[in-house]
Amino acid sequence: RFQLGIGVDLVYPLLHAHQFGQPPSYLAGSFIPPSGHPTSSLLHLDAKNVMATHWDVLQEDDQVVGYRVRLMETAGRAGRVRLTSFQPAVTAQQCNLDGSHLGDCNVEDGQVLLEMTASEWVQLEVRFQ
Repeated sequence: RFQLGIGVDLVYPLLHAHQFGQPPSYLAGSFIPPSGHPTSSLLHLDAKNVMATHWDVLQEDDQVVGYRVRLMETAGRAGRVRLTSFQPAVTAQQCNLDGSHLGDCNVEDGQVLLEMTASEWVQLEVRFQ
């Protein structure tokens, strides 16, 4: 048993290929749902040429305080990316894969704003508290 997907004239082929092979992920928790909706997205990127390749939960004293996410630009185009999550971000920092911090990112209205260059792959550490 297998699945075969064929995409014709796709503007973002890597994004569609990734979505085709991945079922949605779910996180159970005691979070307050957004008003008017019983469900929400864990992460949302407003740029179709940027995809999340990995994410991890940040915990301190058995409390979820944020997450770490790796973002990859897939179309060779620089631009601004807005990252939204199920809890409003308070701080965000760009960091190396070893966890050392490179610099702060802008946070507006609980959303992380990031300027990405063409084909860039970044890791962010986003905190709720």
